[in-house]
Amino acid sequence: MIVEDAAGRIWVSKRTEELWRQSEESFEFITTLGQFETGEIRHLQQSETDELWLANDRNEILRRTDHGWLRYDQNHGLPAGEWKYLASDNVGYHWFGFHRGIMRVNKASMDSVA
Repeated sequence: MIVEDAAGRIWVSKRTEELWRQSEESFEFITTLGQFETGEIRHLQQSETDELWLANDRNEILRRTDHGWLRYDQNHGLPAGEWKYLASDNVGYHWFGFHRGIMRVNKASMDSVA
């Protein structure tokens, strides 16, 4: 998976516990995102609001905002499951796909629990 963030940096993951971010002249290996470990990356996405999102094998969805990394999991009302796909639409929803189906979440509600 390859994603370009709002600052023009390239992020690369190959569905292992390896996440790489472009620095000045090379790529740096990322093992933690703020206080959270990356885990095995299942999906990486740049949203229309320039936030970087990733889903990992720890049943977490991590989101990079201007204030750092946020984590969403069962404590935030998400069902247990291996999150595999993330998408956002232009009418106010995030869509999360996992082995048991698809979940639609209002973007405003994600902001309120962060």
